[in-house]
Amino acid sequence: LCKLQIAGEIPKGKDLDDVIAGMQSCRVDARKPIYRPLHMYINGNGDKVNPLKMYPNSSEHHRRNISIPIYPSLDGDSAEHVVAMLSALIR
Repeated sequence: LCKLQIAGEIPKGKDLDDVIAGMQSCRVDARKPIYRPLHMYINGNGDKVNPLKMYPNSSEHHRRNISIPIYPSLDGDSAEHVVAMLSALIR
């Protein structure tokens, strides 16, 4: 069964690694995003401009994103558990 994840942003001032560790300790498979923004794949070696500096907002949002479970067979109680744990950790 394919289990997808959806990404969301952790508020400024909260440590992403701490939130992920807290989620995992509550048996929620939270992770850093799998996919990177497109500009991170651009090779800046031949250019004078660093692609990461060209798109600072996108880079910042990527650093604060978290992926949480979401898939068709996720039952209501499990979905509520994910939301409750994430809400408690980012307050």
